[in-house]
Amino acid sequence: MSMPLISIIVCTYNRDRFLPECLHSVAAQTVERSIFELLIIDNNSNDNTASISKDFISQNPELNAKYILEPKQGLSNARNRGIVEAGGEYLAFVDDDAILDADYLKNLHQFISIRPDVTGLGGKIIARYVDGEEPDWMNPYSRGLFLSEVDYGNEIIELDGYRKYPFGCNMIIHRRFFDTGWRFDSTLGVIGKDGGRCEEKVLFRDIARKKHLIYYLPDAFVLHQIDVQRMTKPYIRKLSWGLGSSLRVLSTQEGFGAFIKRGIEIIIKFIGAIFISIGYLLKGKPSVSKHLTGYRWLVLKGYFKG
Repeated sequence: MSMPLISIIVCTYNRDRFLPECLHSVAAQTVERSIFELLIIDNNSNDNTASISKDFISQNPELNAKYILEPKQGLSNARNRGIVEAGGEYLAFVDDDAILDADYLKNLHQFISIRPDVTGLGGKIIARYVDGEEPDWMNPYSRGLFLSEVDYGNEIIELDGYRKYPFGCNMIIHRRFFDTGWRFDSTLGVIGKDGGRCEEKVLFRDIARKKHLIYYLPDAFVLHQIDVQRMTKPYIRKLSWGLGSSLRVLSTQEGFGAFIKRGIEIIIKFIGAIFISIGYLLKGKPSVSKHLTGYRWLVLKGYFKG
């Protein structure tokens, strides 16, 4: 069997509610099956992930699909296992609660056929609430962190890798970058049920530093399923604190100067959130106001307390 052009890597941990729909969206792709392979990286789940994955593979024999158990906990460890196991030239990381548009691979294939010089790619990510309506505290400043939404418009554009970059729910990386020895930092990112972050920020920062091109491809889009648990106060606190503590780890690795600089930036963002919150309060939206200041305060505490 010839090597596939694209490896779809689905790293999963205890998401048996959403995993089937994710996998079926891969099976529904409107491209030749020879173009891609599917790797399901089970990060030591204790639900029905294993049986769901194996049943899906047996029921779709036309797919080049593999189930792989990665016992070392942590999303970065699971992604690194995917890098090692993948045979494709392009590695497409997709979250286990995402649903690929039917033409996802078709649009990706068309783009990389004419732009093989691009190393990093990402598509549009749109939230889909599965347990009711959007909460009244949601606002444009929170959509990225709490929904993992990415929408840079409807045109293909180049991203700088610092201020704008793809999110891990939908990101594609050319193998040439990983062939340099680069791997995800296991001290960053989600580990089990904690709220770690920043591994994707580091990935695209390093791609940009090496002068590789990063592009946004809106037509390679996914729906990101959002359940009620992600909107609860404990989850919001966990995610906010986790972002701050992950930024602390990252800054510590970069040196004392970076720690101070990023700390000042976080303080400024907190102060900015206060002013923005006052504006929402004056508009009669106290829930947005409370959420913004609370989440930014937790990021600040997570950064300075670790």
